[in-house]
Amino acid sequence: MGWKHHFENLTKNSIHEHFDNKYQQKIEQEYIDITDICRGMFQHQTITENEVEEALKLLNLNKSLDIFGISTENLLYGGPSLIHYLKELLDSTFRLFIYQMNRNNSILPTFNEATHIGICRIDDNLCKATIEENLKKSRRTLYSLIGVGLYGENGLDPQTSMSIMNTYIIPIMLYGLEIVIPTGKCLETLNIQFKKKLKQLLSLPKTADPAIYIVSVMLPVEA
Repeated sequence: MGWKHHFENLTKNSIHEHFDNKYQQKIEQEYIDITDICRGMFQHQTITENEVEEALKLLNLNKSLDIFGISTENLLYGGPSLIHYLKELLDSTFRLFIYQMNRNNSILPTFNEATHIGICRIDDNLCKATIEENLKKSRRTLYSLIGVGLYGENGLDPQTSMSIMNTYIIPIMLYGLEIVIPTGKCLETLNIQFKKKLKQLLSLPKTADPAIYIVSVMLPVEA
């Protein structure tokens, strides 16, 4: 019964005898003051419905539902009423909670490039930037494994080399590409570097691509 009452009371308003109400009131007043200052200094630029529609088109399709059972397609094909609701929701959020200022009253800097969970985020050509970074890291990994004999001719046997490549190099090369799906020239660049590494480790520089895949028991990158 004790646990039952405890969890029932968690959602109820209660006054704790040791709670510092004066400090809470002070913090709440500071929050109001900061909000008023920000509203006075910065004017929010209203989002247009066209901007919301364009943003929705950038979402990836055929993804699993979220915890509320909503998919990208629900948002994309929700119609004008949903677009209007999203616009109002985003406007309210930006208007109330997001202010481009810091404690020195200066505009916060914006960046065109950033790395999040190992994926390079960039305004222009995200796919290219991610693949270039992955190839750079995989090249460093390959160089670091030269000491154990991973360098092709007179090195480790092909089976061991392919096993090490599968374990250490390929995951780095393909990291994040389920999010940033490569196409066109990006995919071609990835394919070229992948085949180059296979031929180097198997000491078969002039062998046809299909034969390389058969000998290495590897699938092409796009597979």
